[in-house]
Amino acid sequence: MTAPLTQEQIKTALTVQGGRIVWATRTADFYASSFSKAYDPEGAARHWNKNSAGKPPAWRFDKIKADFTCTALLRQLSLKAACAALGVSYEKQNLLTAQDQQDKREETAKGVVLRCVELSGGVPVWRTRTRDSHPKTSQSVLDDFNARYAGKQVRPRKGLYKISYNQVSEAQLRAWLEE
Repeated sequence: MTAPLTQEQIKTALTVQGGRIVWATRTADFYASSFSKAYDPEGAARHWNKNSAGKPPAWRFDKIKADFTCTALLRQLSLKAACAALGVSYEKQNLLTAQDQQDKREETAKGVVLRCVELSGGVPVWRTRTRDSHPKTSQSVLDDFNARYAGKQVRPRKGLYKISYNQVSEAQLRAWLEE
């Protein structure tokens, strides 16, 4: 098992901007000292600063730790440890992170609903699937789905619609489809 990150390491990896924890900028020296296999430290630093610096980490909720975690410097880092090292309020960061996760889930569910369901006579029905709407699905599977389900009513389960593993309330489904 690897040792947890020290406060100094956390401060070099993360920073606070606008009240949020985000990735810090990196230098070529940082890559050369932290990642021994970085064959192009200058290019790696340039790429990082362009694509990742200033953006929040990809926090995931870890049920075992009962906290959000991310991968920083090739190690797992908890939100509590990051807040302690950076001197910010854990409660505020936890609320912001939880809201970000909820927003991402809703955005994903909305995209799935718009791609898979349509209103027909005020009733939600399965939309016909095509290569454009489902490019990674084989044509035989698309044909099978279209023969069995396309145009048929989407039935709620326990008051919620389950569309491609996303649970959506009827109010959300109707609001998104009527936009």
